[in-house]
Amino acid sequence: MHTVAALPSYKIATNPRSELKMRKPLIILSLIMSIFVIVSCGEHSSYSFVFSYSLKGTNIHRGDHIEIEVVLKNDSKKQYNYVGSESDFRASVQLYCNEIDYIIPYDPIPSTTDIGKHSIAPGESRLVVFGFLIPQDAPCGDFNLRVSFDKSNQTFISIFKLS
Repeated sequence: MHTVAALPSYKIATNPRSELKMRKPLIILSLIMSIFVIVSCGEHSSYSFVFSYSLKGTNIHRGDHIEIEVVLKNDSKKQYNYVGSESDFRASVQLYCNEIDYIIPYDPIPSTTDIGKHSIAPGESRLVVFGFLIPQDAPCGDFNLRVSFDKSNQTFISIFKLS
């Protein structure tokens, strides 16, 4: 049978001042990293966009093709940057009847081929024309327009009425 000798244990002398000196830089580094994360996460959420629209004509019937011009404006104090085509900077729109869940899709919008980095300066805006064919089975009632981009959205109530 073999016996195992216990290893001697050593007590390491610590100096409270040296421990504090080691912790202080780590605490400062942690605080700086926390601030960086908070600032960088809030960067995208600080963008604000405002919308307006224009509808030509108010006497709309089933079977009509209408055009709604939507203006998307960078209402932020900083430049909005994105990668894609110039035509990618457009709002999402939804035309729907207030009475029931009836949504009219818009006509496809072709994308431009200018893929790259683009920017929209503070106060700068873009206009996009959305076409809609009012179906023959569209219900009577008020139609609303919901516009959104990024985290901003707005609903325009009763932009026209079908009777």
